[in-house]
Amino acid sequence: MKELLFTVCFAAAMGAALGCRAAAPGVATEAFRAVNVPVHDGLEGLSLCIEAVQHRKHPQKYRALVAEAKRLLAAKTATGEPVKTAADLPPAKQAELRALLTRFVPAVENTEKWDPGAYTLARLLEVREARRTAAERNDLWEKYVADCKAKNQQPKSRAEWDEQWPTRILFSQDFEGPPTEANDWEGTVVTDNVPQGSRRALLGATGNKWFARRVRVGIYYNYARTTTSNWVRFKYFTNKPDPIGVFVFDLTLRNNWETRIEKPVVGQWTEVTLDIATFREKASPGRKVRAGDAIDDVFVHAGRPGDKELKLFVDDVKLLGRD
Repeated sequence: MKELLFTVCFAAAMGAALGCRAAAPGVATEAFRAVNVPVHDGLEGLSLCIEAVQHRKHPQKYRALVAEAKRLLAAKTATGEPVKTAADLPPAKQAELRALLTRFVPAVENTEKWDPGAYTLARLLEVREARRTAAERNDLWEKYVADCKAKNQQPKSRAEWDEQWPTRILFSQDFEGPPTEANDWEGTVVTDNVPQGSRRALLGATGNKWFARRVRVGIYYNYARTTTSNWVRFKYFTNKPDPIGVFVFDLTLRNNWETRIEKPVVGQWTEVTLDIATFREKASPGRKVRAGDAIDDVFVHAGRPGDKELKLFVDDVKLLGRD
């Protein structure tokens, strides 16, 4: 509930950060309202569109749209001053802006699979606000330390101080609905062994060359974006004490980060929260998951190949973040 409440508040903050208000919508914002993105001026939204496509893996697809957008953003008023809002544009240019956004916004929202540079407009706003929040929290930390020093008090550790800030849900999968192309999974949906409050859970698939059972949870097209601190949380049920492995695939860095639950609870549903900062990059030393990276898969697995007795069930998979 704490994470859900903060997610709702965070969404409201995104609108506030953009200056969204209860007044009448600004000029040329119709295309953004159609995709439920809080933009209060068409030129501001145009800049957002450019930012959303600038790091995609096929930038040539957007070259003409970006060039057209930059020409509009460079427009001058009748007195030769740079335009600040779409309302400053003459009617003919406002019509041109509307027509461009009618084409540009759907192009931005049409992301490709396995493109770490792909942002929908809503996801880009989320990342922008996350960066702003992280910077403000760092400023508050520095002021807190300085205040403790001035008062000759011992400050908390940074980890202890960070604990007062809420986390938010970056991604959630409870297997209650059907899989989709954007959010699929590998495993078998079950209804006879589920945690309290659930109707369905996922039994890990067999046939993997490395593990007896494996669950994969996919996050495609509109990837979860990591924050300053990140966790994987899920519920599991296993009938054997074999260690449980957990991977997250960082699409930006193109590798898995892994950890293990060495002594899992056997015979009852158990919830775990794992700090991704403690995960180790598979087959490569040194690198860490960074704020803003795209996460496109979560894996949970256990047992040796061919162990037909082992059962591994998973439910309520979440990625959590603190900016």
